[in-house]
Amino acid sequence: MTLPARATFVVLALASLSACSKVQARTPAAAPALETPAPPPRMVVPAPPLEPAAPPEPAATSAAPAGPVRSTPPPANRTPERPNPTAAAATSSGATPDPSPPVLQTQQNVGELEQQTRQLLDQAQKNLAKVDPRTLGRDERDQFNQAQRYVDLSRQQMDLKNFVRARVLAENAAALARQLVK
Repeated sequence: MTLPARATFVVLALASLSACSKVQARTPAAAPALETPAPPPRMVVPAPPLEPAAPPEPAATSAAPAGPVRSTPPPANRTPERPNPTAAAATSSGATPDPSPPVLQTQQNVGELEQQTRQLLDQAQKNLAKVDPRTLGRDERDQFNQAQRYVDLSRQQMDLKNFVRARVLAENAAALARQLVK
């Protein structure tokens, strides 16, 4: 090795050793706390009143049932009810409490959203009716079945008045059905 190469090596070695001479690591300064924004406003639409179910008429049979008969099965995930002091005060004052909570609507134009969803569902069903699933390959048949599932799920969400989710499902069904027709 030549003298300039050795000198360069010694200078680099000394420079790298001086970089390790610091003992303390620098920590970043604490960031200021962020404020949580207020939630967006929501529109609450009251649910339509439910009609009371007529009590079942007793059967006029002479044979008594072997065991106790339940008219409705117990709910699967029911938690024990806790007494509510405000509800007890309301019933004692003669006012009847609202049996169902109001439906939360996050869209201003629910009727328009429902109409658009129904149009998308009709379009998807018309396109699916044009396709014969027996003539499709495996991937296309899976796509056909997925589109039908989206249509069914969208209808379920429409029954639950969840028009936002129903529209998303209807859009997916219409897109899949449109691809199958091409």
